[in-house]
Amino acid sequence: MDEFEQLYRENAPLVYGYLLRLTGDPGEAEELLQETFVRALIRLDGFRGDCRLSSWLCQIGKNLYLDARRRQSRQLPLEGAVDGAAAEDPALLRQEEREETEAIFRQVERLAEPGRTVFALHALQGLSLAEISRRYRRSESWARVLYYRAKRRIIAAMKEDGLDGL
Repeated sequence: MDEFEQLYRENAPLVYGYLLRLTGDPGEAEELLQETFVRALIRLDGFRGDCRLSSWLCQIGKNLYLDARRRQSRQLPLEGAVDGAAAEDPALLRQEEREETEAIFRQVERLAEPGRTVFALHALQGLSLAEISRRYRRSESWARVLYYRAKRRIIAAMKEDGLDGL
C-alpha cells in the first residue's frame, strides 16, 4: 500500500463525517471528499505540519464546499423570489441551512486566536474540551471559557446580521 493510500484510509472517515455535517448531503459529501484528496495529493508538499493532517484536509474540504456555494449562489439570480416556496421545498430549506452555515463560518473566521481554533476544534471537528486543553497545555476551564465566549460572539454577530438560527 502506498503512502497516499494509507493517508486516505486513515483520514477519509473523519473528513467525510465533517463534510457530511457541513453539507447535510451524503452524495455531496462524498464528492467533496474525493476532490479534497485530489487537492491534497497535488498540494501535499505545501503541508507545513502546523496542525494535524486531518485538520488540514478538513480545511481543504471546507474551502471546496464554500467555493461551490459561491459558484451556486451566482447561478441563482432569483434567490429572493423563492423565499415563499422554501417552506414547501426541502431542497430550498437545505440551501437556507447551507447559507446559514456559511454565515457561521464567516463569523468563526473573524474570531481572534486562540478562540477561533478552540471553537472550530470543538464545534466543527468534535474534539472534546479536555482534549483541546491538553493540546494547548492549559486547563479545561480555559478551553471552556474560550469556547463559550466564541460561541456568544458568533450568536451576537448572527443576530446582528438577522440570522437567528443558532
